[in-house]
Amino acid sequence: MKTGFEQIEEAVYGLKEAADKMMEEAIDFLRRKEINAGKASDVNERLKQVFTEKQEQEMESYPKIVNKEDRETIQKHWSHSVVFTDAWCVDTNEQKLTEEELQPGELWAVTFRVGCYIVRGARRLYKIYDPGYSPEMEMPADKEEVEHVKKDIGNGYKYQRFGFLTGSGSAVVGSPYGRTELSYELCEKLRDTLEISARHISSPSSGYTYICRTADARNFSWSEKIESIYTVKEHDQIPDEYASLLVCMRYLGSSFSSDTWYKLEPTGKITTLRSGAYGIMDDDARFS
Repeated sequence: MKTGFEQIEEAVYGLKEAADKMMEEAIDFLRRKEINAGKASDVNERLKQVFTEKQEQEMESYPKIVNKEDRETIQKHWSHSVVFTDAWCVDTNEQKLTEEELQPGELWAVTFRVGCYIVRGARRLYKIYDPGYSPEMEMPADKEEVEHVKKDIGNGYKYQRFGFLTGSGSAVVGSPYGRTELSYELCEKLRDTLEISARHISSPSSGYTYICRTADARNFSWSEKIESIYTVKEHDQIPDEYASLLVCMRYLGSSFSSDTWYKLEPTGKITTLRSGAYGIMDDDARFS
C-alpha cells in the first residue's frame, strides 16, 4: 500500500506530464498564429510568457517530488524498504535570519523545514588557503572582509531565496555560477560558498550540525551544488520523527560529475555515500 507521501508524489508527476503536453501544444499554436499573422517578431515574447507561466506551475507542483534516480540510489545503497517522508522544494517557506544571528563570514542565512529537521542554508565567505582547494584549512572571512564584499558587489550580496540557489528540477541549482559577483581582486582572496547545516525539531537548543558546503574553482573549471534534500526512514514501521536527513551535493567538473550523499541521523551522527568519477557507484557502496 502506498503511503500518503507517495500518493501525492504520483499525482504531482501526473500534473507535470499534463503541463508539459499543454506547453508543447501552446508553443505550436503560438508559432502558427503569430507567423501566419505576419508577427514573427512577437513570437519570442509570447513564448517567454508561456514559459514563465509554466515555471510558476512547476513551482506549485514541485514540493513532494522525489527524483527517480535519487530514490533508486538510496534504495540500492541503504535499504530497499526506505520511505521518503518529505522533500525540499523551491518554494519552501523560508525564515531569513537577522544580522545578529549570522555566523562569521556569512552574507545572509535562512532556515526552513524539511520533515523533522530545520535546515540552515547560508551564503558564507571563506579565506582561500592555497591555489588548490583545502576546505579544512580555509577560515571564515572576518567582519572587515565581509563589509568590503558588501560594498564591492552592492546589491548582489543581499538575500536571494535559497530555492533559487539550490535544489533540483527547473530551479537554478546551488552552483556558484550566477552567485559569485566578487571582483577579480576579491576572488583571489575569498571563496563564495553555500553552507548547509541542520538540527532535529526535537532539539531547538542543541544548535545546528554542519553537513557540507559547496564551492567553486577560481578559474571556474569545476563547481559544486546542492542537488537534493530529503527526509527518509529505513522502513515504514519507523515513526516519521526518527527519519534521517539526506543531502546530495554534486561535483561538476570539466570532464565528469560525481555525487556525495550526506545522511544526518536524529542522534547527530553523519555518514556519507560517495560515487566515483562519472557518477559511477560500486554496487556494494554503503553510507559510512
